[in-house]
Amino acid sequence: MSVQEFDEALAFGRDELDKIAERFDVPIDEKSPEILAAIGLALHTRQVFRAVIRDCSTGDIPTAMLSLRALVEAAILIRWIEVSPLRHYEMWHAEGERQRLTAAKAWDEMCRRRGWQRRRPPLFTEQGAEEISRSVRRARANAVAHGEPLRIKGTECLPTIERMAHDTNDTAIWEAYEVVYRIASPWAHVSERVLVGYQLEPRADGTHAVPSVFWTDRSIRCVAVPAFAIFLGSASRICGLGVERECLVIQEGVAQWPSEALDGVKVATD
Repeated sequence: MSVQEFDEALAFGRDELDKIAERFDVPIDEKSPEILAAIGLALHTRQVFRAVIRDCSTGDIPTAMLSLRALVEAAILIRWIEVSPLRHYEMWHAEGERQRLTAAKAWDEMCRRRGWQRRRPPLFTEQGAEEISRSVRRARANAVAHGEPLRIKGTECLPTIERMAHDTNDTAIWEAYEVVYRIASPWAHVSERVLVGYQLEPRADGTHAVPSVFWTDRSIRCVAVPAFAIFLGSASRICGLGVERECLVIQEGVAQWPSEALDGVKVATD
């Protein structure tokens, strides 16, 4: 496959995946919780995918890396949910509720420190907060009882994203985490590695550091397209939408990367 042919395949896959994502815009009446979650995540992740492509097209590579990491995380999450849809949905939902309750407590504490209590009452009543807390504890206990890999003395309701990826026993998801997710993570966490790609530019007053990224727009697109294909395939199987075969064709077609398309990845892993 030549680079030109690969670019054409990328463009075709991008456009086809966007059309496939449209099929998740369906009535949600009487849908089960895990299907509702898959539909909602599909609509959300479509926007993330579009953001990756848009930022690549404008040359905003650092921002594209942020969106790429979110896209890969969504693919890992939905593939993990697919392993046990209802229980893993319940764990995901419970973790969201736990985080919401934690954020509410922090908000109430900020209001107390600023003397806003009279103008801004607590976000939850004591009874409401306790009901949420009980539902979170039930979901966590059920997950532990079914052998889910959660810390015995912890409070979180989800395993790590690394454990999610490995527990799918899916080679494509393993690659997505171990290669793409790890490489893209510094842009989300602002680690020292975000400075690796900077260029040194001599100027009249001395040498300046110029922001730059070792990935090219093609390098990002060539992993974003199969990542979104993986996501939509899993979401389709959860929802019974029947488009997973189309997604797999795009995933496997684009995954046959020519070496020219991987120049950015090679630099990142040297």
